[in-house]
Amino acid sequence: MILTDKFLIGIGSCLVALGVAFLLATPYMLDTRDPFVLGGFFWSIIGGTTIGFGWHARDKKTKQLDAMR
Repeated sequence: MILTDKFLIGIGSCLVALGVAFLLATPYMLDTRDPFVLGGFFWSIIGGTTIGFGWHARDKKTKQLDAMR
């Protein structure tokens, strides 16, 4: 699992971007404003959590590589 940390950080960034896009779309869709706001916050939180998992995996991998040196 060499690319686990980079993959998680990349996917998390995409999910945060999706959440921001939902939040930016709220002024244009006034009749469906509440679902867009809820979706924006939801995807931003899920993306931030995924980025956190990626950072944790990167730190864990860095510690393992340092121990092998």
